[in-house]
Amino acid sequence: MSLSKTVLVVLRAHEQETIALERGRLIAERLHCRLAVLVAGTEAQRLERQVWLESELAAFSAAGQDICIEADADPDLADAVLRAQSRLQAGLVVKECDPRHSQLSWRAPADWQLLRQCPCPVLLVKRDIRWQGGKVLAAIEGQPQSERHRLLNQGILQLAALVTRSIDGELHLVSAFPPPLQGGNPDELTVQQLESQWRLACIGQSASLAPTPAAIHIGEGPAEHWIPKIAGEDSYAVVVLGTVARSQFIGALLGNTAERILDAIHSDVLVLQPDNGEAVLTLLEG
Repeated sequence: MSLSKTVLVVLRAHEQETIALERGRLIAERLHCRLAVLVAGTEAQRLERQVWLESELAAFSAAGQDICIEADADPDLADAVLRAQSRLQAGLVVKECDPRHSQLSWRAPADWQLLRQCPCPVLLVKRDIRWQGGKVLAAIEGQPQSERHRLLNQGILQLAALVTRSIDGELHLVSAFPPPLQGGNPDELTVQQLESQWRLACIGQSASLAPTPAAIHIGEGPAEHWIPKIAGEDSYAVVVLGTVARSQFIGALLGNTAERILDAIHSDVLVLQPDNGEAVLTLLEG
């Protein structure tokens, strides 16, 4: 699929969401992208907020921003977003993060569905703070075990570097190595050896990045504990993660690493899949 330089912002017509719209607008402006706004909800709900929405978007249009508005009454928000993304071939989806992921259900939350199924990166906005001059944390696998994971690492690093350059920020990397085996085998690596090995691998993977990472945080896993720990020790503007989707049924019960990390991080979270490489390249163009 050929993706366009379009940023798709998702708004629920019945909720007072503004942080996703403002974040999406700033990104579209900085990357010279078209801004598309999906208003999800019934016609009555959309009419209730029509004046507010027209006022907000008029200010953006007056500044010369290319804007289009989409509407969808489907009660299934994830399906509505995926349809709009397909129609517009958007290169980035921006949505306010839903705080209710912990509720048990036979079906995964809308945010999780988007992380698994969306063919472009998804930004889940959590805080109304400025990114400009801030720190970007990219979470990668020190030693990817497959080609898909290697491609995922590459996409994470490229996208994190793009964000860092765009906000004149500082890039950090974080990676968790697996705990050493406790079998008493003298050939097994120690924690210190694993950390050193993992750090060298991360340095190698990021050697061609611009900007060069200012810090690389290596620690013993699991990743869903180590990454939120590092993210919580500093005020990161955004954390860039990767996800490899699992099946709908198993995922609804367990989630995957990115989804479990999502609720433990207070920064904005930018998530992509191994197959999102074309979307990253689209955003990098121009």
